[in-house]
Amino acid sequence: MTPAPLALDWRKAALFCPVRTNYSPLSLSFTLHSPPMREITTRQMNKKSPWIPILILTVGALLTANITLAAGKSEQDIEQAVGQFYTALNAMFTGDVGPMKEVWSHAADVTYMGPGGGFHVGWDQVLKNWEEQAAMKLGGKVEPTEMRITVGRDLAVVSDIEKGENTNAAGKVEKVSIRATNLFRKEGGKWKMIGHHTDLLPYLAK
Repeated sequence: MTPAPLALDWRKAALFCPVRTNYSPLSLSFTLHSPPMREITTRQMNKKSPWIPILILTVGALLTANITLAAGKSEQDIEQAVGQFYTALNAMFTGDVGPMKEVWSHAADVTYMGPGGGFHVGWDQVLKNWEEQAAMKLGGKVEPTEMRITVGRDLAVVSDIEKGENTNAAGKVEKVSIRATNLFRKEGGKWKMIGHHTDLLPYLAK
């Protein structure tokens, strides 16, 4: 008696993969169910060959490896985007808002709730707030600590603690230690910031 062919539904399996891979569910399905592959499968099953389970395990291992590599690459890309944002933030403390324009999406749905308070929606409002902060030339340096990264297909969330120091309007050095959430969206193949939300800082709050 010939065993029934083993059905593999890669489309369902792909639902649990939050990152892009080089293998689409359609291409995997086409490859595994193509006439040559079906012929090989039928021939080997008729021979009661032990190679079919090995073949299935090999394909599964290759897919898993590819997903793992893609996930690692996505997280590295987000870490780079986060680094670029905090580089831009520290440049803004010197009065240079140029780098901040590069890291942000210029879309109408971006949001900013910074240490000075307020709820700014849309790139025009967000840029205006950054320009106002740049004009203050707060100086100092702030860096992210305790980062937690969650990456999806086109969206990513980064939670961290921002630590460092600034100088207030009276020239006094102020310590910074606030919670922050950074939101990124992939646009044109690049991760762009679409949201930055933090605790308030008393010397900046309006």
